[in-house]
Amino acid sequence: MNEREIKAFRATARLGTVTRAAESLHVTQPAVSRLLFNLEARIGLTLFSREKKRLKLTAEGQSFLREVEQHFIGIERLEEASRRIAQHGAGALRILGIPSITSSVLPQATKRLLSDHPKTIITLDTDTTDRIASQIENGGYDVGFSTHPVDSIDAVSSRVIAFRPWTCVFPIDSPYSNRYSIELRELIDVPLVGFSPGMSLRVRVDNEFAIAGVTPNYVVNAQTIESICALVSAGCGAAIIHPFARHIARMHELKTIEIKDITRLELLEFTSLEAPSSMLLDRFLSDVERLVNDTT
Repeated sequence: MNEREIKAFRATARLGTVTRAAESLHVTQPAVSRLLFNLEARIGLTLFSREKKRLKLTAEGQSFLREVEQHFIGIERLEEASRRIAQHGAGALRILGIPSITSSVLPQATKRLLSDHPKTIITLDTDTTDRIASQIENGGYDVGFSTHPVDSIDAVSSRVIAFRPWTCVFPIDSPYSNRYSIELRELIDVPLVGFSPGMSLRVRVDNEFAIAGVTPNYVVNAQTIESICALVSAGCGAAIIHPFARHIARMHELKTIEIKDITRLELLEFTSLEAPSSMLLDRFLSDVERLVNDTT
């Protein structure tokens, strides 16, 4: 049996005549009659009896109609599900990022997504720079954002979505507060609050100091941008922070100055090569890229 035969049977059973069934299906009356004849021949059942120019279901026809209706209920549910997915997306999105991103552009992008897809369940978590890609590989999240490139994880795709110059932060009353840029050699005698030894960002900064021929004067180490900025605000020294965290420095009322002689830092987006993308994820990634490049 085929779908046209089933639809002709269902319409005729509901409407009582071949003529009305043909009108509802936008086909000719002979076409419906032929479909019913073919269906009865195919399944070996008499589905209708004729009573006063109307077709009445036989007992076998009634039993068959019940099965047909179950089929169409399933189809209608699938159609409703497709409309719901088209309107609201796949239903859930799991996002992971470094603290500077989860405290700035990711909440903004989340708000935009929820405004159009209010039934979406969104998880937004934070982790360290070095762990983001491995968390995506493990399948715990749909997308991650970090400043640390990954070369050895085959199942994870990375894409650069923004890049900016590094930033040095000082207390607002620092002699450097009237500057707009600075070079590493000018920090040779400045007490510094640094990322903890071993962190990828610390390694990156130390390599830049080595290239410039400068030995940094670290007096305190910390793991998070929040702690580093709080230490600078307390008067422990200056700090080199990555440029996507400037909003945290401003929250601590610190002066932010661009460093001229460090290679610009990239912000990367990580997704799994093994998991399918979705309309929700594509929309979210587009908003994040737009927001991060509009934010200074």
